[in-house]
Amino acid sequence: MRRALLVIAAGALLAAGASGCGSSGTSNASSATGSTPAPTSTITPPASTGQVESTSTAVPSRLPDPQFDHGQTIYIGAQSLRPNVLVSDLGKPVVWRNDTGHSVQLVFDHVEIAPVTIPAGSSFVYTPPTAVSMTYHVTAGSSTLHGAVQVTPVGT
Repeated sequence: MRRALLVIAAGALLAAGASGCGSSGTSNASSATGSTPAPTSTITPPASTGQVESTSTAVPSRLPDPQFDHGQTIYIGAQSLRPNVLVSDLGKPVVWRNDTGHSVQLVFDHVEIAPVTIPAGSSFVYTPPTAVSMTYHVTAGSSTLHGAVQVTPVGT
């Protein structure tokens, strides 16, 4: 049952991400009807900030699935995020671990958390105060990597 819910949550995140990706031009539907699409709202969980910490643990021998996994840590590589979509437990910190060898910038797309620079060998740790879906992107050198986190209550 839990696996089915995780698959459903991942599908919803991927569908939301796909609908947000498109050209910057005007769509045919909007120009045909003359209406303007409503602005999207920003998810604002109660005030909570994260912190950058030195990473002192070794990379585990078993990394998460590159596309989708359950856990609390996202590994930032030079060319990939692992996993691309993370389902994490509410009440536990989510960790973005920088394993690139240089500083990266983490930017949340629809949650009001200021952009964070994560130095090489460090992590950004954030404990979401509520269940939330968060999309983000990481600028690592000349690459921009996109990912998502679904924070869910434990046991659902």
